[in-house]
Amino acid sequence: MSLQDPEFDKFKRAFKSQQFESALQSIKKLLEKYPHSFALRWHHARVLEKLERFAEARSALTKVLKLRGDFVPALIMQVQLDFHEHEADAETDIFSEDPIQTQQERFEAIEERLYKILSIDPNAVDALHMLSGLLRGHELDAHLAKADQLLNRAISLAPERVDLLEDRANNFLSKAVVQSELSESEAHSPNIISTFSGMHYYRDMLEQALADFNKCYELSHQHRYGLRVGSILHDLGRFDDALATYDNVLAHVPEDDPYRPFIVERRARSENNGGGEREQMAKMLEAAVANDGKDRGLDEDNIAHAMLSAANAVRAGKSVNDALESRLSDDPDDIMATSIAVQIINVANEPKPELVAVDPKHYPLYQQKFIAQCKDALSNLGLRHVCDAEAKGMQLMLGQSVLLSFFADEFGETGIACFSMKPKQPNLIGFLYLFFTLKWKVLAATRKTTKMVECVSQFTNGDHLSTQYESVSPFEYGPPIYIEKLPANASAAELVTLHLQRLEEYKAEYPIAKAMRAVDLESMEERWVRGQAVKRNYRAQLGYVTDTELQKLLGTFYDKFAEKVRAKIKILAADL
Repeated sequence: MSLQDPEFDKFKRAFKSQQFESALQSIKKLLEKYPHSFALRWHHARVLEKLERFAEARSALTKVLKLRGDFVPALIMQVQLDFHEHEADAETDIFSEDPIQTQQERFEAIEERLYKILSIDPNAVDALHMLSGLLRGHELDAHLAKADQLLNRAISLAPERVDLLEDRANNFLSKAVVQSELSESEAHSPNIISTFSGMHYYRDMLEQALADFNKCYELSHQHRYGLRVGSILHDLGRFDDALATYDNVLAHVPEDDPYRPFIVERRARSENNGGGEREQMAKMLEAAVANDGKDRGLDEDNIAHAMLSAANAVRAGKSVNDALESRLSDDPDDIMATSIAVQIINVANEPKPELVAVDPKHYPLYQQKFIAQCKDALSNLGLRHVCDAEAKGMQLMLGQSVLLSFFADEFGETGIACFSMKPKQPNLIGFLYLFFTLKWKVLAATRKTTKMVECVSQFTNGDHLSTQYESVSPFEYGPPIYIEKLPANASAAELVTLHLQRLEEYKAEYPIAKAMRAVDLESMEERWVRGQAVKRNYRAQLGYVTDTELQKLLGTFYDKFAEKVRAKIKILAADL
């Protein structure tokens, strides 16, 4: 065949530009002129393989190997086509009565052919690569060691082959995962890395995977390798390096690339010195208890509070596994002790309210009616209606949407909050208190809708003044929290009048203290958050629950549960 044939030049241009159909037509024309050309037979097989016409390519290879039986590129392609044939068979739904041994025999035959290729050319990189992958499937230590040796040799011969480097990097990642349970000494080894998700890795294996993926990224500039590099850097605790890698990837990804949001999300894991991952994990736990705006039942509520507590523990640095294991159990007594402890902790650690102005018409009718009654009663007392709102930040904890209505006195020193909600038959703390103390008549009463009006004044010196209705809560407060309660049948006018009287008495006794003024939704939020901080500090200082409160809560079951609850509180409080 003359290399000056114009048709061959046409073939080369088509093949280079990946116009393989045109290249095939040129080869066919050339083979009509030069049917015994070894080079054309080989190019014919190559084009058919590119077109994924594997059966025809296999037939073309047979003709190539008849002309030169030791031609290594053709022998390698033949093995590759056999792999394709096996993959195609595996994807079909046609039942085969051939025993599994047939596939094993096929792999053994391929293995033998690869060794034959390497006997012809010990430096055949693709043969080394394929044989390495084949041996890795045996999963025996001797085979795996040989597989590593072959892959390393292939990389030494072709150090810039990205596919080889990627395979070795993935092998290192696989070896990096700690499969067995760690002993105490192993767990504290500097070569062991434990992540927030509960995974354990061998540091040295991660470092080697990082080096190979880094080279893949440098050679190819494909962002999938950059993501691998960023992820491993994150697991190694090199968060700033991880952020720099993600930023480099994002700099080369268009704004409208559908993959970009995923990269941004991965980057967020490494923010705040790795705190982003904790936040993502915590949100996953919170998402598990989100109920599309539907109200939760009591059983769902108990699980939800445990999950939300676990989410807070993850944010504080606990692994997901440890956070869940310390809160969820198969032992009924342990479940009860955990539930009580979680609720006690939650009394002191409400989430920020995150108040949002709302339209009452979107809330249950019983809530709308109660708020309307409050507006009539409080406006007659000269109080100003500030707004209707919902505490979105507390929705997960409450397990339902609750309409709030806020009012203020003339100077904004007193805030009045009104709401109505249906308890979870009843709320857990109330239920436990009434159940353990055997107050069944009161227990029946708690199944009714709760209607609440509370007057609050918060002072710059940290003192908190509250006037509210009696409830079944066993918790008590002392300075700097001053709470006075009226019977549930007292009128709103009586409640407000008493609070305003207490406010004037307090100001007279402590003239230096200044009351916070809240006249809009934003300042109502600020006062609420200040009050939460005061209550949180108060309960934390006394260990979250006094023995007297615990006795009231547990009643006749005090001896059975008190120590278990205290132990759980100690564990949970450490995660705050």
